[in-house]
Amino acid sequence: MPGRGEPSVACAIALVAMLAAPAEAQRSTAIVLIAPPASTLANRLRAEAVGVGFALIYDPRARDDEPLAAVAARNGATGVIRVGSDSSVIVFLSGPGGATSFDVILADSREGQSFTLRVMEEIRARLVALTLPAKSASGVGQARRPDGSGNGGRGGSEGRRSPDGGTKAAVPETVLSKGVVPQDPVPKAAASKAADPPATEGRAGLGVAPFASIAATAPKGGLQTTFQAEVGLRAGLSAGWAISVRGLLPLTSAAVDGMEGTARVTPALVTAHVERRVWGTRRFSVWGRVGGGILLLALRSEPASNFDVGRTDGVLAATGLLEAGLGVDLFSWLALQGTIGGGMVAPRPVFQFDGYTVAVWGRPFALASIGLAFRLPLGGPNRSARP
Repeated sequence: MPGRGEPSVACAIALVAMLAAPAEAQRSTAIVLIAPPASTLANRLRAEAVGVGFALIYDPRARDDEPLAAVAARNGATGVIRVGSDSSVIVFLSGPGGATSFDVILADSREGQSFTLRVMEEIRARLVALTLPAKSASGVGQARRPDGSGNGGRGGSEGRRSPDGGTKAAVPETVLSKGVVPQDPVPKAAASKAADPPATEGRAGLGVAPFASIAATAPKGGLQTTFQAEVGLRAGLSAGWAISVRGLLPLTSAAVDGMEGTARVTPALVTAHVERRVWGTRRFSVWGRVGGGILLLALRSEPASNFDVGRTDGVLAATGLLEAGLGVDLFSWLALQGTIGGGMVAPRPVFQFDGYTVAVWGRPFALASIGLAFRLPLGGPNRSARP
């Protein structure tokens, strides 16, 4: 009878639409991939994306502090994958009607290379959840591991009661079959705010980076430029901020000549700084730093014949510094950096022979260095060794 056939046709159409939703969400899906240079996980994600039909886009203009929603919109992409380390990724996805999803996906210690497959499967499941009519509200996920820890509860196809007494949206069985608990619906304003990564995203925790450089100091007052070996340690505090300490150990000395003889002046510095990144991309950054410390000038006299030359073993002075730096990532764990700046000393060191001033060190002096910084895997997935 015709009357009985109409519901069957309607059910068939609805079933076809639901089955086609995953394919539609997956077909020609462009996703921006942001990762450190030479990232092993990023290379595996690119290879896995080909198998599931995602097109991963590289955006060289993406900044560490740029909202992921803005990166996706600029590239006309459905979402963004940001690799924090080889065991964690941040995923932002957008769907119809302004629905969004923001998740941190963590690797299990037993997963190995299968972590990349799970990342792609979870992205595909989230796209389905955002596309299906039952998932019209946007959501914010939590960091999850394969065992489901951090989900905040089990999912189900029935509506769930929220703490405030309301009923949360029903969970599609298509998503539950993949073992993924979809995000709880939240207001659009909250979802938009959650789409932006935390301020320390990509540099979570206390990122520690020792550095070693060759430095040169050029004081005003008649003394030659001297060279030092610079060794130091940098610790990231939050996005764009860091503190550092360093020592400049003497490699050469400056000669002071007079009728009474010659003296050799050897400078050494110990300083501490506050650093602020003022511009940066995925590989490059420019920062400024201000600091202060102690200047030690060791003096060794070499008297000429028949003259009595006074000998000063060492001079201590306080110093203040203002510097600018440029860094570039060579690898995810290694960066090349250079700095240039100047400083002042007080009191001003003065060198005399038999009561006559023959040279002074400063007050102003110039300082430059070039060297390498190394990232230590402490306190979280610090993206880079540079500020």
